[in-house]
Amino acid sequence: MSINGRTGRTKMNKVIVYTSPMCYMCNTLKTFLKDKKVSFDEVDLSKDTDKAKEIVAKSGSMSLPQMEINGKILVGFDIDKINEELSKCGAESADK
Repeated sequence: MSINGRTGRTKMNKVIVYTSPMCYMCNTLKTFLKDKKVSFDEVDLSKDTDKAKEIVAKSGSMSLPQMEINGKILVGFDIDKINEELSKCGAESADK
């Protein structure tokens, strides 16, 4: 899976980032993942109310950002938790 057809990205089984345009931390998360060369799909919840309902049902939270890594939901921008889940997929830690 690659983002926008770009090469050189770390291959993951599945990374989805749930965002909205006015979410500052959503942009921070996307930049973080791009810097780590992690491919991801982005779902803008302001444009997809069905997906918004689905992610709230999965996570129990309306907070953003949220991301799904191989089926595991993470709420917020917690670098330690994100790195832990990404490491399970073979991505390098941001500390390296």
